[in-house]
Amino acid sequence: MSDIITRLKQDNLGIWVEPYITNQDNTKIIIPQTIDSRLVHDSRKQILRVLPMDSLVRNLENAGDLVFLAFNAAAGTEIQSGVAGIQFSLHKISGQCVNTFDIYISQCQEIMIALIKIYKYLLAGKEALASIQLGYCAKIANQMGIYAKNLGESFENLYTQSYDVSKNSLNLRNLSNSEKANLTKELNEFNELQTNARTYQEQLLRDIDQMIIDHCDALSKIEQSAGGGFSGFVAGFLGFFGVQVHDPRNELREQENAQFSRQMNRLQQQKFENLMQISRYTGRISSLESGISDAAKSVESFQNVYKALFTIEVSLKEETVFWSSMEKYCNNLKNFKNLQPRSTLSLEKNIARYSSQLFINMFLRSLSQWMAIYGISKEGLVAARTMENQVATNIQTQPSIENAKKVTPELAKKLFGSVNMQIEALEAAKQVG
Repeated sequence: MSDIITRLKQDNLGIWVEPYITNQDNTKIIIPQTIDSRLVHDSRKQILRVLPMDSLVRNLENAGDLVFLAFNAAAGTEIQSGVAGIQFSLHKISGQCVNTFDIYISQCQEIMIALIKIYKYLLAGKEALASIQLGYCAKIANQMGIYAKNLGESFENLYTQSYDVSKNSLNLRNLSNSEKANLTKELNEFNELQTNARTYQEQLLRDIDQMIIDHCDALSKIEQSAGGGFSGFVAGFLGFFGVQVHDPRNELREQENAQFSRQMNRLQQQKFENLMQISRYTGRISSLESGISDAAKSVESFQNVYKALFTIEVSLKEETVFWSSMEKYCNNLKNFKNLQPRSTLSLEKNIARYSSQLFINMFLRSLSQWMAIYGISKEGLVAARTMENQVATNIQTQPSIENAKKVTPELAKKLFGSVNMQIEALEAAKQVG
């Protein structure tokens, strides 16, 4: 047991978890609010490549400002009432966002507790109990996927509502023929892009189903892969979701993940292009002498709301894909024969197997992923509450047409900086990938 303690204490995450692993008592596990851990920091960067919660957080932070920008830009036009309706809908959904992130936080805590219990069971030679905990993790992943799906559907409905307003905005009386032609062309092009994005996501779900079947089949054929027993699950689980762990199956996994990666990259590129369009728009409108007519400014403002809402919808659907794949992966691996009890192995051999440096590293990596998701979920909760309060304030604000036109460039300037920060983050993520 002293070897386990020494190996666990090489990172702050291991220092925190060590008493729960080595203590034979059923001590209540308390998840820390934050932890300064290199493993958690690294996992945060890696997990965000497949679970774009940071993108969702930034989009939520911008959504309220962007809708209010459109509301002010539409001052005195026929579409302002439609934009006001979007504001009310966004406020309602922001409450749903708060609830969803609150649940994410508690569910992440549950999974981290389950992982710690799993390791304790393994050291005690109780692999059947560890498998039960794995099934519990699958159930939690299913619940998280349902919440992500429901929130995504709410944003999809808001997106549809915004499309109707955006389409009607093309009939503004003061819109010149050339402006109407250009804006109609831009809207049609975007609709084609978002149709393609939905196709990519549907293909992603099909690809993941087959990947999980193939991946688990490959695992079942390897008796002692990465140390055998439950460690085969940990290595496979981490590799499947993009965390780099030394494992002889890397080449196999790369082949399995190739199609998945292509579809994910297409979606990321779609989000990047949406943000670039919003950035160009906010850059132009931030100037009082932008050369854009008030009518065109109103239409283009709302078209960018439409694009931003779609970007949020894409992020939420990516989350749904992630949780769905995790649930299926856990359920498939529950019956993996290397997870079944081995009566021929002594307790000493079990301890030796699961106290190796390789397995401890893999266990801490898995735990660090969830600690990272836990931290990002708390950031999302703050962003959702900020959006909820901000939209409520915006609804109560009733600027005159003159004042609305004055504050429009200021709002655009603020958004320009925020959106460009998001673009830089996406570019940095591509370089890491």
